[in-house]
Amino acid sequence: MSIIELMHQIVKEPAPRLMDMTPDGTRLFPAEAAEFVDSCLDKNAELRGMPRTLSQFKWIEMARNDTIDLQAWAATI
Repeated sequence: MSIIELMHQIVKEPAPRLMDMTPDGTRLFPAEAAEFVDSCLDKNAELRGMPRTLSQFKWIEMARNDTIDLQAWAATI
């Protein structure tokens, strides 16, 4: 993709979104994650989430409270 095509895509096309479901109906991401990403990528600056409001999204709160051992998980990949 050329730089001109890329710029056209960014300006004219809708913002990218997380895929909610696979073709067989399996959820790929929590709905809260999709809501967070949608807010981050809103093309309308007036509607786009600001750091203070983004930090209060349910998905961020869920991540703060998660007990996953990220270091152990990263060692598996």
